[in-house]
Amino acid sequence: MLSRAQARVPKEYRTSLDLHEAKLQEAKLQGADLGGAYLSRADLSRADLRGAKVTDEQLVHTFQEGSTLPGGQKFEDWFKEKTGKKWKDVVKENRGRGSL
Repeated sequence: MLSRAQARVPKEYRTSLDLHEAKLQEAKLQGADLGGAYLSRADLSRADLRGAKVTDEQLVHTFQEGSTLPGGQKFEDWFKEKTGKKWKDVVKENRGRGSL
């Protein structure tokens, strides 16, 4: 849905999206251009990001348990591959610190 709306706006008029702490659970974001979006602490749980344009740096600062990433990989597998840690362990470590 977002990708279709973006396609109608000429590139020179597009702005960066501030999705900081946005609640996007189960969002259908296939093919969306999130390249310039601020996604820190956004909840993308069970969201479908297949084909979306988004960076690893953006993804690592979001909460995405159960979501499907642009390449079709599950978030938890991607996170472990990138950080060497299990997502649930990191959540437990940071729960009291407010850093996730």
